[in-house]
Amino acid sequence: MDWAAIQEATRAVVQACLEIPLATDVVWRKTNLGGTWKNSPRVFLKLRTRGQIGVDETRYEYNAETDENIPVQVGNRTWVVQVRIETETQVPGVDAGALASRLVTRIGRAQNRDTLRTARAVYLDCGPQLDVDYIMEGREIGCSQVEIRFSSLENEMDTVSSSDYINHVEVSSEYLKSPDGVNLPDALQMDETIPPLPVP
Repeated sequence: MDWAAIQEATRAVVQACLEIPLATDVVWRKTNLGGTWKNSPRVFLKLRTRGQIGVDETRYEYNAETDENIPVQVGNRTWVVQVRIETETQVPGVDAGALASRLVTRIGRAQNRDTLRTARAVYLDCGPQLDVDYIMEGREIGCSQVEIRFSSLENEMDTVSSSDYINHVEVSSEYLKSPDGVNLPDALQMDETIPPLPVP
């Protein structure tokens, strides 16, 4: 998986859902450690739990140079992004809680799914919304968190192992006979080569 592309696509989707003008106001945690309050709202993203969906499988890709099938391990992966929204205002409709609710409502839009698809990622679902307002320098900061689950396909080529494949099969037999021992017509006899299967 291309984590750089996934991170940027996720950030862009959150920014679009919340209609935040500046990309710098939607940041991944640990990428911007500035301590001063900037614009409101301010959104922080954090990668949380990662896991596996189902059982990985082995697929084969044909290598024309070596005339071999190369095994590729493929599996579905899932991860959770915590979105933390902070606002100076507590006005209903534009406070952190309202913005988090808006994000949950809009994240599944087709245009957002298309953005994620460019990074080979898929939106799955959202967790419950958690409001965690706090006091900073004598003022109350509205803070709301929601966790969004995504998935993608992880694949890794096994460059050490390889596999042969069946290029063609020849089928032949003695004359087929009826129950009373009489040869069946030529049209029913088997004496041919099955053409090669297309290379995968």
